[in-house]
Amino acid sequence: MESGVLGAFEARHDGRLVRVGRRLERCLLGVLLLEAGTAVSAERLADLLWEETAPRDPRAALHTYVCRLRR
Repeated sequence: MESGVLGAFEARHDGRLVRVGRRLERCLLGVLLLEAGTAVSAERLADLLWEETAPRDPRAALHTYVCRLRR
């Protein structure tokens, strides 16, 4: 997997461009790339992704986004 976060966001797998659809999924992937090799708590991710308007269950929303990214 290759990714570029400066300029247009791109992710590639086996040399082929992978579409990372929704904005919050792209933001989540960007945060995880910037923190590669370290554990990032769900609370920190929620703070970074939603600031003041977090969903009712941010942990469940994060789980959904991670599952979509893995696909």
